[in-house]
Amino acid sequence: IAPESDGMLTERLKALQASRWSHASSFNVPWQLAEVFTDKRATYDWLSERGFVTPTTWTLPEFLSTSRVPSPSTSVFILKPRDGAGSDRVQCLSLEQLHHVIAMSPSGEHDRWIVQPHIPGQACSFGLIGGGDGRLSTILPGAFQKIAENSGALSYRGGIVPCDRQLQEFITPLAFRMRQALGAFRGYIGVDVVVPAGGVNSAEQVQTSCNAAHVIEVNPRLCTSYVGYQMLCRQNLARKILCLPSPDLEWYDGNIEF
Repeated sequence: IAPESDGMLTERLKALQASRWSHASSFNVPWQLAEVFTDKRATYDWLSERGFVTPTTWTLPEFLSTSRVPSPSTSVFILKPRDGAGSDRVQCLSLEQLHHVIAMSPSGEHDRWIVQPHIPGQACSFGLIGGGDGRLSTILPGAFQKIAENSGALSYRGGIVPCDRQLQEFITPLAFRMRQALGAFRGYIGVDVVVPAGGVNSAEQVQTSCNAAHVIEVNPRLCTSYVGYQMLCRQNLARKILCLPSPDLEWYDGNIEF
């Protein structure tokens, strides 16, 4: 387990999977896929090519170019490191504030940051446990994310599993699509999503882009939500991750806050 920042996760996976250690068991996605998901600009391309609804993602040079000017209707933006993890240095800014931050930052660092339009709605996530050997991954229930904002700075404060039924109705079809797109892998993947404001009252429109859950990030590592999932699960989730024989997952009633 390592953060995506500064290539730490990808470098360690590459060393383990593509060297003299390649005979060892690696409970992670292939390093090539981790390399995509640790770069949020590359993640946007991967998601878009597979038809997922996801916020348009610009590097700062792309955002500043005349050919990539955002829609005038967009007034709030998210600025974050291209390889960040755990809400590190994520900011919610007006267009005026964003241009001020860009003007004050070294131009040589611009390609290391991305901008996305802010999607109003409920932040959620879901987990996938991959069993390898061509087997489809196990989908974990959707989780409600607690995101705090302090003067524009966002921080992740845990969550609640499972999230309510209406949110699940939006997340579950997306989780099945993501499982298919990822194919077989070993280990754990966490997917961050936002159910747009108003969407939770229109579940019958779940297939439309304006109401569908937006994929924000794909995290190719064990995530904090595992804490809640393990407390909610009647079995040991680690057995699934380690590809050990285990019964189908069963969940306790109620919710777990973590």
